[in-house]
Amino acid sequence: MPYGFWLYEKLYSYKVLYFIGQFNMKFIKGDFATIKNKKKIAILLATLNSKDYIDEMILSLFGQSFDDFCIFVHDDGSKDDTQVILEDYERTYPDKIVIMNYPATGSAKANFFSMMEAVESDYYMFADHDDVWLKDKLKLSFEKIKEIETKEETILNINDVDTTVIKSTTASNESAENPPQSENLAVDELPGKPSANNSNDIGHKSAKYLSPACAFTDMYVTDADLNITSSSFVRFIDRDPCNLDYHRLIIDNPAAGCSMIFNRALRDKAMECENLDNIDMHDHFLISLAAVVGNVAFIDLPLNYYRQHGDNEMGAGVSESAKDKVLRNLKEFFSGKARANKRAFNDISRKLAAEIVKVSGIAEDKKAELEAFANIGKKGKLCRIAFYSKHGFDRKSGNFWFYIWL
Repeated sequence: MPYGFWLYEKLYSYKVLYFIGQFNMKFIKGDFATIKNKKKIAILLATLNSKDYIDEMILSLFGQSFDDFCIFVHDDGSKDDTQVILEDYERTYPDKIVIMNYPATGSAKANFFSMMEAVESDYYMFADHDDVWLKDKLKLSFEKIKEIETKEETILNINDVDTTVIKSTTASNESAENPPQSENLAVDELPGKPSANNSNDIGHKSAKYLSPACAFTDMYVTDADLNITSSSFVRFIDRDPCNLDYHRLIIDNPAAGCSMIFNRALRDKAMECENLDNIDMHDHFLISLAAVVGNVAFIDLPLNYYRQHGDNEMGAGVSESAKDKVLRNLKEFFSGKARANKRAFNDISRKLAAEIVKVSGIAEDKKAELEAFANIGKKGKLCRIAFYSKHGFDRKSGNFWFYIWL
């Protein structure tokens, strides 16, 4: 074996050589080399002033029943002790956590896009710094994404999920040989480089042969102390998880990023995005793109605690009664805010469609339809209403008022 190849293999196996490929990145300021994930799943963890919650989040990841993952974290400019805590975890568990050091991006959307670009992996999941994941979240998510890469979705049964959750401790009290323990917790060694000849090595099939795919779960909505306020995030925000057609998803996104898993094929398509300013959030773009060019599936189980507190960049919002909603709409109408708010809401989906059509591989009929949708604002109101109605661009409820404000 040539010495150079032998040295590469040694450095790779000892986690010294993580960096491969280009330095001039689209979504990262400055030079940063691409990181190759040696596990099946890359968990992309975004942090910002996270010291109050980050221990619970990381420990819930360590407690997963599926262990073939690595956590890649980028802190977006914390002013508290978040970076110190993360460095402690990285020193203690170097095979499980990798800190990526490059300049702050300025938003959750830009941070997650930068991490998608920085890491090459077979599968990806987003993680919010303040949530807690149930024990089987990775396992069930991975099973679903493997299923829909090549065929239609099925719904999992609630009896299949183990809802054990890890209790919080700190990384500084543990060692690499003795990771934090909980019921059925197991943290394996980082495996060697997968064999290209092993047909049973699921998860390492070349992504170029797989359909772009995204799956998402339901979530418990909680307060800051993890007391459950809603057993279903999707129903709480009044979305229909049974309708995953792109016409609906472009209007109403049912999936938070922290509930999603997606494959390399979808990530590569997402990297063709040209302008982040046309995208409201990373999760909305990804699930809509998957519906256009691939497959989307819903796991009708709450598999993480979606913590709501005063510092959420995005969240579940506030539950409204029908009476409160009518009163709010009337107040906005008479104050003059309603027209501006509805115009801004409609612009989000049209700008999103305008960015999606730039991605390669979209069927010509879909591309023509999405281009027409992106430019529909130039048409008169009756033309807009007729177009939305004909092509099925609608919402789960309230379509009368939705069409009135087009």
